[in-house]
Amino acid sequence: MTTELGTDFYCDGDITPGLDVVSGRLGLALALTRRLWGEIFYDPNYGLDIRELINSCQGETWEIESEVRSEFLKDERVESVQCRAEFIGETLNIHCVVDSVDGPFSFVVGVDALDIQMYDFAEAA
Repeated sequence: MTTELGTDFYCDGDITPGLDVVSGRLGLALALTRRLWGEIFYDPNYGLDIRELINSCQGETWEIESEVRSEFLKDERVESVQCRAEFIGETLNIHCVVDSVDGPFSFVVGVDALDIQMYDFAEAA
């Protein structure tokens, strides 16, 4: 059974100049990545500032994995999440496998001092 995951502007850090839209699992993956940028002013329960967490965890990846999992599970479209975090030099890569109401997918979030980017999106996890 397929469930509609919604449609949103394509936004991986910033909205594209052409106001491109995205839907489905890719849209959900981008929405989950945006949650790692931090709180939004009108919903204090939304978001996790992953860069602040990295600085406070001092390399404890299990704590980062737990916090990311908890944040992603706040989205009602997410049924379960598996995360594995690893530091590669100054970059933190968070490998995510998500089981959504529309099926599984995987992606990686790369975090460094200046940016948070989603990459390696795959429809079937």
